[in-house]
Amino acid sequence: MSENRKMERIACMMGISETELRILLNVLKKGETTADNLAKELNVSFPLANKYLYKLYQQGLINRIKDPNSKSGRPKYIYVLKADDIKQKMIDIIKKTTDEMIETIMNN
Repeated sequence: MSENRKMERIACMMGISETELRILLNVLKKGETTADNLAKELNVSFPLANKYLYKLYQQGLINRIKDPNSKSGRPKYIYVLKADDIKQKMIDIIKKTTDEMIETIMNN
């Protein structure tokens, strides 16, 4: 199975896009990132990087902390992820998806 196909399957099971999965893996590999850093690394705009990071944060897949070096104005955030965190979150998502599929099959 090709790498792209694997990524597609994992993203689908997690209920996120392939782009979101790639960003998630980027954060996992680095341990932490900011929207600025992610935008530079992926050669995308800051608003787009920030949008994806915030969406992953809202879904509970990554954590964020206020950047202590952030100046006045809008706060900047550092997005963090630890391997143990994502491993458990992926297990929870896959279990929930599997349970929902079994329930759907049983009710039809």
